[in-house]
Amino acid sequence: MPELFNYINDNIYQFLGVIFSIIYVVFSIRQNILCWYALIIASILNMFAYNAINLPLQVFMQLFFIATGIYGW
Repeated sequence: MPELFNYINDNIYQFLGVIFSIIYVVFSIRQNILCWYALIIASILNMFAYNAINLPLQVFMQLFFIATGIYGW
């Protein structure tokens, strides 16, 4: 169990990005306007995670998702 907590602690941006992505899907299914906030937060967290592991094209894709979230909101 401590290994799981250490892994989550070491990859906190990825973990929170997944959590907010799930929240986005749930709000989107319910057609709640809060889904756009969850999408923006998830994209920002994923952008930091991809930047940490040096994936620049994924960072640009997350910028597109942030723009989509702002436009949808």
